[in-house]
Amino acid sequence: MPTTPITFLLIVLFSGSALSQQAPIRRAELSASHLQPETFYYNVLITGKKVGWMRQSIKRTKFEGVNAYALEGEFVQKLLNEGKELKTTSFDVEYFSAEKPYQFLGGSTKSAQNGFQSATEIVRSDEPEGGFIAKISSGRAQREKDLGEMDYTLGDVMADAVWCEENPDVGDSIRVRELDFTDLEIRAASNTLVEKFPMDGVGVIERCGLKARYVIDYDDPVGKISRKFICDATGNMLSGDISGAVSIELTTRDDALKLEANLDLFESTLIKIDQSLGDPMEVTELVLEISGASAAVIKNSANQSAEYDAKAEHLLLKIGRE
Repeated sequence: MPTTPITFLLIVLFSGSALSQQAPIRRAELSASHLQPETFYYNVLITGKKVGWMRQSIKRTKFEGVNAYALEGEFVQKLLNEGKELKTTSFDVEYFSAEKPYQFLGGSTKSAQNGFQSATEIVRSDEPEGGFIAKISSGRAQREKDLGEMDYTLGDVMADAVWCEENPDVGDSIRVRELDFTDLEIRAASNTLVEKFPMDGVGVIERCGLKARYVIDYDDPVGKISRKFICDATGNMLSGDISGAVSIELTTRDDALKLEANLDLFESTLIKIDQSLGDPMEVTELVLEISGASAAVIKNSANQSAEYDAKAEHLLLKIGRE
């Protein structure tokens, strides 16, 4: 269950969740079965409406003249914003040596939104001390950043999939290294097994020929957003849920590529109220009751207090002014 191909989707929509410090960081020993080329397509939905698709692939290729593996992620999203189409695309790729220990060779990420483009390319430095540099462009602005050496291999990317093959128990956790193209660093992410399905019998979840085996909580070091993924016994993702608002569903290529903008981001994020607010010059406090797991993202701040009941998935939000 490599995480890199969904990185851009998560950055666009959410911050990450709190990092568990319990499990050790693990790097997997890979066999030939882990390195077979494969591609998966997913529909991306917000509040049940399809807004995009994404692709995850592992391929054999050449990188700067040497045999390599490429881990690719592609994401396309179409939304409406007050009736106007807003299209977002991204493409990520990481290259690894085809020989053990499958060392990281370089990579890039490119994104575009309605004509505005940004890109980051990680390449070997020409300086005598070696290491990697990042070449970063955002619109017309360009800069470089020295990254030094990067302790990162395909065994890091595939560690969670190999862990799934070992039949972990509910409550078990694993921490793995992953490349964060936003902060340009190798960071630790955590997976915790929270539910386990029987492989056969009544009610087995199956999608595109894959049978659900595990429900896994995914955590990273950035923020506090709930993410759960349903995977098969080899770590391939069947579906995902991000804070109850965004869902990811394994599908066929033909189905994934059928995409039209049908969700207005402006209208879908409006809060509908059931009574008059009164004279805005006189009102000093607004109290809102918000239902749903996604309400958990709202936190206390200087001008508001948020009390979230996780069991009832209910938030009491008080917004005040002096």
